[in-house]
Amino acid sequence: MAETTNLNIRIDRELKSEADFILGRMGMNLSTAVNVFVRQVVQERAIPFRIQLSDDNKTDALLRDAAEIDAAIADGATNIYSSPRELFAEWEREQ
Repeated sequence: MAETTNLNIRIDRELKSEADFILGRMGMNLSTAVNVFVRQVVQERAIPFRIQLSDDNKTDALLRDAAEIDAAIADGATNIYSSPRELFAEWEREQ
């Protein structure tokens, strides 16, 4: 087996929680997913997905969507969750 090393990264807590949940459903953890990503970088000699600046139209649409979400929250027309796990738990109950 190849010698291993540790990698420490900083990541948003909620983002990590969401990724842990999704990856767990796929049968892997975040460490395995990062290893898959790094192997693909080495194999392709590139980041294995497209990274680009968003155009102004997409940004405007996202800002409009955010304003609509803020309005729905202010009106009490939507649920607010304390964590991604809480959201996914409710979603699974509704299935």
